[in-house]
Amino acid sequence: MKNKMLKTFVAVILSLSFVLSFAACSFDGSSGDSVKEDLGAGTSEEIPVKVYDYSDSKVGDYIKLGLYEQDDNVSNGKEEIEWLVLDIQGDKALIISKYALDSQSYHKEFIEVTWETSTLRHWLNNDFLNSAFSNSEQGRIVATTVTNTNSNNESINDTQDRIFLLSKYEASQYFSSDEERKCAPTIFAANHGVRQYENYTADGEGCCYWWLRSPGIYNSWAAGVGSSGIVGYRGNNVKLGYNAVRPAMWITIG
Repeated sequence: MKNKMLKTFVAVILSLSFVLSFAACSFDGSSGDSVKEDLGAGTSEEIPVKVYDYSDSKVGDYIKLGLYEQDDNVSNGKEEIEWLVLDIQGDKALIISKYALDSQSYHKEFIEVTWETSTLRHWLNNDFLNSAFSNSEQGRIVATTVTNTNSNNESINDTQDRIFLLSKYEASQYFSSDEERKCAPTIFAANHGVRQYENYTADGEGCCYWWLRSPGIYNSWAAGVGSSGIVGYRGNNVKLGYNAVRPAMWITIG
C-alpha cells in the first residue's frame, strides 16, 4: 500500500513539473518567433519597413518614407509618412511632408535665436529623425548645407542638417501659389496643440500655420506659412507652441 501511494505521489509531482516547464517556455518566447517593438532611437530597424522604389519619382509626386504617429491611436502603430517631391537634382530629391506632423515651438524661450541654435532644429535632427526612420531609411537622408540669414537678410552661419524647414524664399520658390502651400495637420498634430483654422481647408480639413526656418521681422520671431498659404515674412513669436512642423529633407532616389 505504501509503495502504491509513493508511486502515485511521484507521478503527480512529475506531471506538475511538466506543466510548469511547458508554461515557462510559452511565456519566455523560447518556443516561438521573436517579436520586437519599436521603442524609439536605435530600435526602429527592428520593425518591418516597406521598401519603395523612388527612381521614377517626379516633381509633384507623393512618396512614402518613414513612420510617425498620425491618427493619434497608438494601439495600431505609427502610420507611413507621405511626402511631396519639390525638386529633383540628379539622384537626389527634395521632399516635404504632405501634412503638418507635430506641434512644436521654434525655440523653447522667447529670445533672439537663429535656426542654428533653435530647439526645433535639434528636435528635427534628433528626436524626429530617430523616431520616424529606421537605420536603413536614415541612410537615404542626405546631410545638406542649409543657408541661413538674420532678420536683416544678412547671411549668417550655414548649417549641416539632415532634416530642416524650408526658408521663406524656398517656400515661395517651390510652390507656385498660396493654394499649393496650404497644409492641414494630422489628427495627432491637431490633438497635440496645432491650431486649425476652418476658414481655409486642404483635403477637406482646416489648415494651420507652419514654421519656416527664416527669421521674421525680429530675431525673436520666425517666419511661417499662414493657414491661407501666404508666406508670413513678419513671422510669429518663436515660443508659440501651437504652430506646426512640416519637415523637409533631401533623399537619394537612385
